[in-house]
Amino acid sequence: MSTFGRTSSALLRMIKALTDRTSINQMVVGSKSRYLLEIFDNELRIISNFVTELPRKVILPTSTGKILEQIGTPIIGSPFPSRQAEVSASDRIIQFSTRTGVTFGELNSGNSFTIPSGTQLWAPSDLSVSSSIAGIDEADNVQNRTINWSLTSSVFCPADSTGAFASAKALSPGRLGNLPLPGLLVGHGFTGYRDYLSNSLTVTNLKPIISGANEESETGYKYRISKAWTTSEAANDSAVSLAVTALPGVSNAIINRWVDGPGRFDVFLDSISP
Repeated sequence: MSTFGRTSSALLRMIKALTDRTSINQMVVGSKSRYLLEIFDNELRIISNFVTELPRKVILPTSTGKILEQIGTPIIGSPFPSRQAEVSASDRIIQFSTRTGVTFGELNSGNSFTIPSGTQLWAPSDLSVSSSIAGIDEADNVQNRTINWSLTSSVFCPADSTGAFASAKALSPGRLGNLPLPGLLVGHGFTGYRDYLSNSLTVTNLKPIISGANEESETGYKYRISKAWTTSEAANDSAVSLAVTALPGVSNAIINRWVDGPGRFDVFLDSISP
């Protein structure tokens, strides 16, 4: 057992090198020569811990911009980019339907019609939807602003049907295009059917759409980097030693690293009693 509470693989290597290459062979615990090596080994451990913690505790908090991205990219990849809210017809969320429950054909002289890709949809700017409603973040507040969407593919409305689902995406970036409540979409720009003057073709979102995301902030990116570092430290020498010495009957753990290559190590245990 080391005076400092553990016998490291580095200390064992130093003891072996000293006894092999000099006439010093008194290396029992408590001897002066061993004590000097233990002091040196402990100082090395302190320096190693400092160097290990330096990026996370000193460099990371003060880094910004490209420097921060250069630190984070090898660890967790680039920051999350902005993502527009989007749904597909298979999600069955955005639906065109008839106002009175009649068929599409009855709106268009008995004929089917197709709403072209690129047709705009919107939630009007006079909606009084407040972020105080449970579950709505301030960034998703839709009060006093228009939310514009656009069809990403055409929508076929069969003459004998009363409803059709649409694929569409928000035109506003990030969370500004989210529809945090059902029923916010109420308008569309399609006029290619006979009865369009009566606005008998309606559109709405049957469920909330919150898939839009803003570009990741530097604070959020730093947090993810720090968490990744913390997770990776779960398998370092200190973590392994603490886990092993917590076992009943174990007084010390000697770790021999790089056995059979990087990432592999042996652990030798000292028992409390013979």
